Amino acid sequence: MKFYTLMGAFLLSLSSAFAAEVVSISPEGNVKNIQQITVRFSTDMTALGDPRDTIFPFAPNCTDTAGKKIKVPESQSRWADSKNWSFDYATPLTAGIRCDFFMKEGLKDLKGDKVKAKNFSFSTSGPAIVSYKPMYDSIEPEQYFVLQLDGAVDEDSVVKNAYFEVAGINEKVAVKIIKGSAREDILKSEYENQYKKDPKAMEEKYIVIAAGRRFPELAKVMLHWTPGILSKTGIAVTDAQTKEFTVLAPFTINFSCERTDYNQPCSPISDMRLEFSRQVRMKDVKDVSLVSGKNKWKPREFDESDSGDPEKMIYSLSFKGPFPEKKKFQVNVPVRIKDDSGRVLSNAKEYPLTVQTDGYSPLIKFSARFGVVEWTTESMLPVSVRNIEKNMKINQQSFEGKSFNLSSMNDVKNIINMYDLTMEKSEYAYDGRDPRNEPLLGKKEKNTAKFELPKASGEHDFEMMGIPLKNPGFYVVEVESPRLGQVLTLAKKPMYVATSVLVTNMGIHFKRGLESSLIWVTELKTSKPVADAAISVRDCNGDEIAQGTTDKDGLLKLGILKKVECERRGDQNYIFAKKGIDLS
Repeated sequence: MKFYTLMGAFLLSLSSAFAAEVVSISPEGNVKNIQQITVRFSTDMTALGDPRDTIFPFAPNCTDTAGKKIKVPESQSRWADSKNWSFDYATPLTAGIRCDFFMKEGLKDLKGDKVKAKNFSFSTSGPAIVSYKPMYDSIEPEQYFVLQLDGAVDEDSVVKNAYFEVAGINEKVAVKIIKGSAREDILKSEYENQYKKDPKAMEEKYIVIAAGRRFPELAKVMLHWTPGILSKTGIAVTDAQTKEFTVLAPFTINFSCERTDYNQPCSPISDMRLEFSRQVRMKDVKDVSLVSGKNKWKPREFDESDSGDPEKMIYSLSFKGPFPEKKKFQVNVPVRIKDDSGRVLSNAKEYPLTVQTDGYSPLIKFSARFGVVEWTTESMLPVSVRNIEKNMKINQQSFEGKSFNLSSMNDVKNIINMYDLTMEKSEYAYDGRDPRNEPLLGKKEKNTAKFELPKASGEHDFEMMGIPLKNPGFYVVEVESPRLGQVLTLAKKPMYVATSVLVTNMGIHFKRGLESSLIWVTELKTSKPVADAAISVRDCNGDEIAQGTTDKDGLLKLGILKKVECERRGDQNYIFAKKGIDLS
């Protein structure tokens, strides 16, 4: 008797476990962009693949908050398999819709067992913001905002519940709705093609708003879209949204020019520029000019050869130098010029602006940190000078070929070291010191000569001078100028301008390979091969790794070259060639 009782209880439990009922439903609650509803049953509801199946387990009813039916997209239902039923809308549901799904009365599964009753519902909630215009964070002080929504909105609820939060203003800034022709013009300008195609759709899902007051420049602004906002069907927003913006700086024009010091007049050599804080049209700045006495300059962007598109948007204009020194100039700008947002100049009172050029600044300039000068009876190192001392002070260290010992480690390392120091000398101040005030050549270096070279023209004139280099070899030339240091350096001490130069008639060519390498030497004057030139190959430390003499074709063939890495110089090699008194 006990056995049958237990067996009956087991069968009852088993029957209950497999009762016909709804196992899962998706979606429920508040959802967005819903297009498909799916329901899973615990038992088979239909024969899989039966084309005669007409079981429709649920009846949908979509309404507003007042219970009035809402028009929704066309739909169809289907059985994905014997237990899973889906209901699909042709397009996603918009905001402001509530749908109830009521189970068909007396619904039975495939075996004929009654399905346990189960109804469900979901809501697409109130309108959410899908996109913003402007889409970027920068806004104007009197900005219009175009909001694309996922459903029609109750505009009164927007005015009551949406607001702007503005840094520095201790109260909510109200939202106002832009309507009528102003709204139409804004939508046309932002979505021209879309508006022409379907203006009615834009009427429902696009809203244009603005703040109830002007935003301060550079202020942080946040738009709050709050749960109190309703759809036209009365369904409220459930998830708040915020979007942060920054108000643009005022539209300004800034004049700039190069100066030897921040408090000095403009350099007469360099260009003068006008920088716009926002883009402007070329045609709106055509009257910009620079005037000094009877002389007038137009921006280089308006040269006849490059007049440009009048509708082109630009950020700057420039006046091409050089200009007369120590003269006053007037920068003329149309005061009614507007930026790409239609804003007028905030600093228009600064123009016409009076500026002045300085005298021509001192100059000592070599063409490069290192160069090669062809050896002749009158070899010269060119240097450009202007507005420096009448007698130019020069320090010169020479490693002449006639006294250079190719096998001497000291001679080779001295050249490599001086070459590196010249190439690496910084032109910028750092750590409280200015390397330009520090000479490369002191009093202790061997083979160092000091002499003065008088300027042929006046002190203020610009001229190209030649420093004589009579014999072939490697030279370091350094020019000292107290006047240049006073103008350009922080310490206001003499400034030293240095270069290194090789005076030679030999050119060295080097091809390095994995298994062999090749060196060939030619004359600079004739390009003919140089035979019997002594060659020394040095690693980055200056140590010799190969040597030899060029053959009648100016060639020296080498085997595998040892590779050495140096922290300062990497794995570079130095190749020296010497023939007679010539050195390269």
